[in-house]
Amino acid sequence: MRQIAVVDIRDGFSAAAVYAEGLQGGAVKGTALIRGSFLREAAASQVKEALDRLSPDPDYLILLLPRSLFHLTSAHIPARDAEMLARMMEFEVPRHFPIPADRLVYSYIVAERTDTGYTVNLAGLKREDFDAYYIAARAAGLHADIISIFSAAFLPAAGDVPRASADIARDGFDLTLARGKKIVYSRWSRFKPELDERDFFSPGILADTSAPQVADQIAAELDRLKLASGVDNLPEYLDNLKITGGAARLRQTVAHRLASRAELKSAKVKTLPLEKENDGLEYAAAAAASAGLYQDGAAFNFIPKTQRRLRHHVARRLLRGAAAVIAALMVVWAGMAFGVRWKALRGLEAELAALKRDARKSEGLQLKMGEYQAYFDGFNAFSAQKSFNLEMLAALTGGLPRDTFITELEFRPCTVTIAGVSANATSLLKAMEGAGGLKNAQMLAAVQTTPAGERFKLGMECK
Repeated sequence: MRQIAVVDIRDGFSAAAVYAEGLQGGAVKGTALIRGSFLREAAASQVKEALDRLSPDPDYLILLLPRSLFHLTSAHIPARDAEMLARMMEFEVPRHFPIPADRLVYSYIVAERTDTGYTVNLAGLKREDFDAYYIAARAAGLHADIISIFSAAFLPAAGDVPRASADIARDGFDLTLARGKKIVYSRWSRFKPELDERDFFSPGILADTSAPQVADQIAAELDRLKLASGVDNLPEYLDNLKITGGAARLRQTVAHRLASRAELKSAKVKTLPLEKENDGLEYAAAAAASAGLYQDGAAFNFIPKTQRRLRHHVARRLLRGAAAVIAALMVVWAGMAFGVRWKALRGLEAELAALKRDARKSEGLQLKMGEYQAYFDGFNAFSAQKSFNLEMLAALTGGLPRDTFITELEFRPCTVTIAGVSANATSLLKAMEGAGGLKNAQMLAAVQTTPAGERFKLGMECK
């Protein structure tokens, strides 16, 4: 039975949980709370020691980074299939974040698929923030399979149920609205000043002193949300408002204060069930476990596929194969039969072949490798040209309206051709003229009207 470790990293503490995948609801086997900043070597090492005590060999490790680092949004992409979606996202994603493309680390998950395309949830953060936590984890010996983000919005919900969550940390809170798997609204608000550590962690009456500050700021964010978000039927979301984060006394007091507001008197303001909280603040990692965030396609993963480590169960198989080879070589050194060594080597070859099959199965490496290599070679050739460079590419994609989606992008010496779907294709001629040092923008084919929008093919020359 596979074991999975989750470490929910917050401002000033980390909550760890180990649970078994095969048990109902991902039953938690053990939890731990580690005080201190994860970016300090001592705290990250204490997290590693806590996991070793909880389970000597978890098959998977998921690190959940602080919500304050992330920008979350949702978008509809008019792609025909998953392969086309992946190609379009390469150009679409950077346009949805207030972070320069060369400093952006992002991931996305599909919330739903319709006849007109895909609705995706997007999450992005600054590369330097990601690198800081990634390096700290590696230095402490924590080799994660997934580095993701946890929000109560991702807790399982039946069908298309609208819901809201306010997740409290010491430095701020995350207010998220979700419908089914789709993120409708999500914003991080910072406390000024931060909550006192005793108030935040205390299970007793001390938590009451910070509750008014937290409740008032959540209420202010709800008021701002009504004016600025444009969310339809906001009361439907607030009728199912869940408070998470902080000690149980703090959450309960905040819930009572919010429930006294006029627009929330009929709302189901509540906290996580006590049976899911365990001891102290370990509930966060336990909730992530019960949400099934480890499942493929259910969690953001910001680690590039080329950097993900070998799965534990595959690594164990390789180690057994390597042990057999070492034993066989010792036998040969002692003058034993050569056939034993040959058999062990064949066993290692079989293990390596099985590893390659697993990698192809899990990562899809066997799909169109030649085509991908051609893309890389073409892009490298493009970026090396003096007349075409990455700055021009950034200016080109940045100049496109948000209602325009690229499906094809071709570069040749001093010419650029793009094809895609737009709400107003003819307006692209004016938008692209002069963008990134380009000129002579013209349609290369007739604009076609489709249910997804106007299909176009546009060509330009460099100045």
